Amino acid sequence: MFNQKTLNIIIFIAALVFFAGTAISNAAYAGLADTVNQYSQGNGKALADDADKVASNVVGFVRGIAVIAGVCLIIWAGIVFGGAHGDPNKILLAKKILGGFVICLICIFEAEKIVGALMGFFGFSTTTTQ
Repeated sequence: MFNQKTLNIIIFIAALVFFAGTAISNAAYAGLADTVNQYSQGNGKALADDADKVASNVVGFVRGIAVIAGVCLIIWAGIVFGGAHGDPNKILLAKKILGGFVICLICIFEAEKIVGALMGFFGFSTTTTQ
C-alpha cells in the first residue's frame, strides 16, 4: 500500500509523536503527583482546587498532543501533496489530512473551554485553567 519512503516517514512521525507524548505525559503526571501530595497532607482546600489542578494538567496534555499531531499532519499533507504529481486521489488524500489538521487546531484552541464545560457539568467550578 505504501512505498518504502512513505513508510519510513510514517514510522518517523509515529516515533516523534510517541517520544514527545511521553515527555508531555510525564510533565502532566508530575503536576498530578503534586496535587495528590497536597491532598494527602490534609490541605484544607478540598476537592475543587485539586480538580482545578488536574483539569489544568489535562488541558496542557491535550494541547501538547494536539500540537504534535498537528505538526505531523501538516508535514504529512505536504509530502503527499508534493508527491501527487497531479493524481486526483493523492490530492484528495492530502485534503483529508489537512482536515485532520483543522481538527487538531480546534482541539488546541478549544481545549480549555471543553475541559471547563466538562468540569462545570460534573459540578466543579473552574476559576483558572491556565
